[in-house]
Amino acid sequence: MANFYLQREAGSRDRLTALAVAVGVGGLSFYLTRMLLARESLESKAPHLVASKPSRRSLSQREGAQGC
Repeated sequence: MANFYLQREAGSRDRLTALAVAVGVGGLSFYLTRMLLARESLESKAPHLVASKPSRRSLSQREGAQGC
């Protein structure tokens, strides 16, 4: 069984569908680019609360220095 296709000119419905796809792809590309460029550095940093707490080692060194 053979399939035959009749070539026809693109109608307004076809143009509207193509336009919708183009706007969707363009909008998604713009959004992803904006999000990727707006990111902060990806270096791992300790949260502010964790970084401000002194470690046990520094506490023991301070106590030893004060006791002398």
